[in-house]
Amino acid sequence: MGISLESICGSREMTFGLKGQRVACIDMAHADIKRRHQGRARRTFSAKSKTFGVQVGDTRGRSFFRSRRNIGLILCVGLTLLGLGGFLESGRRFFIRRIRILGQSAIWTEGWTLIDSGSYKTWKRAQKYYNTQLPIIRAQAKNYSVNSYFASVGPYIKTEKVGWYEIIGFRAKIMASMLEEQHRDDFKVEKDKCVMMGFFQKNKFPMPKVLKVWRVKQDTIRDLKQDSHHLLEGTEYPVFLKCCHLTQGSSKSTIAIKSPAQIRRTWSTLLRWINIKWDYRSDDWERPWAKDMNKLTDSLLPGYVI
Repeated sequence: MGISLESICGSREMTFGLKGQRVACIDMAHADIKRRHQGRARRTFSAKSKTFGVQVGDTRGRSFFRSRRNIGLILCVGLTLLGLGGFLESGRRFFIRRIRILGQSAIWTEGWTLIDSGSYKTWKRAQKYYNTQLPIIRAQAKNYSVNSYFASVGPYIKTEKVGWYEIIGFRAKIMASMLEEQHRDDFKVEKDKCVMMGFFQKNKFPMPKVLKVWRVKQDTIRDLKQDSHHLLEGTEYPVFLKCCHLTQGSSKSTIAIKSPAQIRRTWSTLLRWINIKWDYRSDDWERPWAKDMNKLTDSLLPGYVI
């Protein structure tokens, strides 16, 4: 709809003798009309831009990403973050590890009872039970021999209030030192699934049937790809393909197989899993016993069992 200057500033007859005021009014009207047209143009252009997924602001300003100075700033920040990547990751791991160590300590466990009433009541019930059983355990311990991994932790224990996680850490130190000094490797019954299953079989523990163990990666790939039907013939499903050398749940070291057809149908995924897990090693980096336990798991021979 057009805008009449007369409707804004009046006719010549109405403003006779007030020429200066009418000129000023006309100038103001022109400026107002110009602003309205510019606003309408910006709104139209912005709407069209949004249609194509582009957000446009004031057309009179320069886009942030068109400025060479801003592009340089973005590149510098990006390169700095990449350069600090290793440092930031080390810091993240350090922070998480300290939290885990604190959370597994007796200080944290006992300290939490001061904050939460439910934890305090649970703690008191556990303490009461512990005190009733302690004399019985001590009497039995006089005639009981523990494995030397546990029997050797004595020098590390400085107080009777040592916690369970501390004992596990001391045991890991003994295991690692005996592996290095005496080449003792019976820890594998705990850290290697295939050795553990062999121990169960030898001692006649009730357990699912072991169809095959592989210690060579190419043999695993060949048998599963070419001979899976014969390998799984007559078995009950599902069967489980496991990594011998990985025991952590976070390692995702077990696959359920429901039929030979599943192996053929998902072969590319299964092959990738076999290749990745063969080189994968456990890492207890967030635990206080990481250094010693990693020595044990790094010494394991990789393998698969089904």
